[in-house]
Amino acid sequence: MSLENSLIYSPSVYPAGFWTPHYLNFEDAWFAAPDGTKLHGWYIPNPDARRLVVYCHPNGEHVADQANLPEGLMALLDRVA
Repeated sequence: MSLENSLIYSPSVYPAGFWTPHYLNFEDAWFAAPDGTKLHGWYIPNPDARRLVVYCHPNGEHVADQANLPEGLMALLDRVA
């Protein structure tokens, strides 16, 4: 119980983060959790995809904090294809 408050999810406050990465072709995706909580993510389309990666960011961050990650993941997947 002494660590309870430090374990609560607290992302960076909007608009902190890189929300318009010019090098990344993405679409905003909104969806609802079973309890009705509105959730947001980025969908990065790839017409030649053979795999799907679902990345869930760590506690205390949001999708714009990790704007450079998809590019690295796509490069990694290209190498193991």
